[in-house]
Amino acid sequence: MNPKPHNRPPPGSPLPERLSPSVWAALLLLTLVIFGAVVLLITLYLRSEIRERIVDRDGEIFSAVAQMLLEEAAGESEPAPPDLFTTALQTSKLSGVLAVRLHEPNGTFTDAVPYDAIEIPLSDEQLESLHNLNAVSTFEPAGELGSVFELYMSDNDSGTVPLLHVAIPLHSPRSGELAGIAYYTLDGEPVAAEFRDLDRSLAIQAGLLFSLGGLLFLLAAGFAFHRLNRAHSLLRERSESLIKANRELTLAAKSSAIGAVTAHLIHGLKNPLAGLNQFVHTAGESGPGDPDDWKAAGETTRRMQAMIDEIVNILREEDATTAYELSLRELADLVAAKIRPRAEQAAVACEVLIDHGSDTKLGGREANLTILILANLLENALQASDSGGLIRLRIDRNENEIRFQVSDQGGGLPESVRENLFSPCKPSEQAGAGIGLAISYQLTQHLGGRLELVESGPAGTVFQLVLVRES
Repeated sequence: MNPKPHNRPPPGSPLPERLSPSVWAALLLLTLVIFGAVVLLITLYLRSEIRERIVDRDGEIFSAVAQMLLEEAAGESEPAPPDLFTTALQTSKLSGVLAVRLHEPNGTFTDAVPYDAIEIPLSDEQLESLHNLNAVSTFEPAGELGSVFELYMSDNDSGTVPLLHVAIPLHSPRSGELAGIAYYTLDGEPVAAEFRDLDRSLAIQAGLLFSLGGLLFLLAAGFAFHRLNRAHSLLRERSESLIKANRELTLAAKSSAIGAVTAHLIHGLKNPLAGLNQFVHTAGESGPGDPDDWKAAGETTRRMQAMIDEIVNILREEDATTAYELSLRELADLVAAKIRPRAEQAAVACEVLIDHGSDTKLGGREANLTILILANLLENALQASDSGGLIRLRIDRNENEIRFQVSDQGGGLPESVRENLFSPCKPSEQAGAGIGLAISYQLTQHLGGRLELVESGPAGTVFQLVLVRES
């Protein structure tokens, strides 16, 4: 079957361009402006809500005190109208009261203390709230005392001071009906001072929030910008590689000779490698140098020759017309035979366990690829194990899956391998494990299975290969 080219950009289409630093700076500035506007709106909303609560607080206190006095004075009978003014005067003993007025339920002014206190009309909205037995408070940051007292005289040209007006309902303790309205004018300087403290506190908090939030955002944006630049560079590299790969695949599809070339290459390597193996074996017996070095070289060439033979066998079986199957027990024995000699040399125990389904059969191609994956995982486990350690292959079959678990007692995977678990690692002492895992993962994809890391830590590492089976 001829290979198909990958999907690629149309010929001549430009590669993606990254945003310029000036555009990024403009986007960051715009985002900071939006963030600052949000912080400002939230601060203003909180300022309004808290100010309203501060203004309403005195009304709630006056209303509660007045109602308590009415209930104490009521006794067995309803309080008479004169008692309302007495209650209002008693309530006015609370600090800061400048004037007290008494109104009838319909808002008509009846009496005041001091006598020169000027009547302040109640609006329909205030009367409605008072008839619902709710106190009404209003704050004037620059109230005129001349509008409060008839005989007020001041050397101050402005004659303005902060004023707080509180109107509370006086209602019958038994019937709950509104019997009168007490209207207090208080010195508003304490409220104004609270407002100033509130504004100062909110300004500091908003500034800190904007500064910290902006700093965190800039750090996150800088990190994202760096990652995006990296991703863009990788995208460009991969796009260029994709175009190059498509060209190569197109040529390969036209020639239709890739299988023959591969077979020729493997055949060409097999004979020279056999000769090299014989030479190393002979030189190790009588040649110069350390015999142990010749022995290690001979072992390496034998392993290379075994790998070539294994690939040749798999290629032959792919084209063969005769089908065969291997049971899980036979597969486990083949894997163990491949790994145990090297495990014995490293003084590491190799254990194979089959919990269920040892008679389950795998087709020849599936079995061969599974053996390659498991041998690779066990080889990695062996490399991670110290002398006296244990590597284990556990096989289990349930209704829908076959699970192969490979575990070791090493110190766990390095962080560089775990970050790019099934991608080839950068060159390092652990690069072999990274490349082996990447190859194993690709082979697993061909089988339609899953290769996953179950755990990795100081107690060891466990990988699991899962093949999905029909019930």
